Formats: sequence, C-alpha cells, structure tokens
Amino acid sequence: MAIKKIGVLGAGTMGAGIAQVCAEAGFEVLLVDIDAAIVEKAIKGVQKAWDKAVEKGKKTADDVAACVARITTGTDTALFKDSDVIIEAIIENIDIKKKVFKELAEITGPECILATNTSALSI
Repeated sequence: MAIKKIGVLGAGTMGAGIAQVCAEAGFEVLLVDIDAAIVEKAIKGVQKAWDKAVEKGKKTADDVAACVARITTGTDTALFKDSDVIIEAIIENIDIKKKVFKELAEITGPECILATNTSALSI
C-alpha cells in the first residue's frame, strides 16, 4: 500500500508539527481538531515556521506554497475516511483516546493505519 494521505487528529503543538513534517515530506495532510480556533492557530504557527525558513534561505517561497497546498484542515473526523494513515495527537486521556480510535475504526477502511503520538499511556 502506498501512503498518500495522512490524517492528523489534534492540532496542538505536536499535531501541528506532525502535519508540517508530513506536508514537507510530500504527503497530502488533513489536520483535524474539534476546535476550529486551535486548527487556525496551528496553521498560523506552521506558516510562521515556513516563512522563517524562507527568510533564512532554507526553503523557497515555491516550496512553502507547495507545502501549504498539501494541508487541508477541518473539525470533523469524518474527513479522515480516505486517509491511508491517521496519527492521533490529542489529550493524554486513555478514555478519550479509546473513544476516538473506535470512531476512527468505524470511519476508515481496513487498510488505514491508526497510530498514536502518546508517550505517557500504554496503548
């Protein structure tokens, strides 16, 4: 299976960073959070990092434009239905994570890889 579309659930610091790196690697990225304001803040932060990289000569404006074009945002997990991989980066609460993974398993196809960014919980 070729990975083309990566979903990132959670637009906090970790989720935004994961989305940024995936877009830079050439993947189509869908960044979703339950709060539209958090998604907007994440995208502004990623854009700021890319603008700084352009200023330092590490990226071109065309590189950044291509990365921006690869990221789609939203607040509905149903948007993940065509994702090849979904990386969860939400609050460190096992009950919430279990609920989210159950929901993602119902939305996605059998080939979709569901992953977590947790470092504190035993999955």
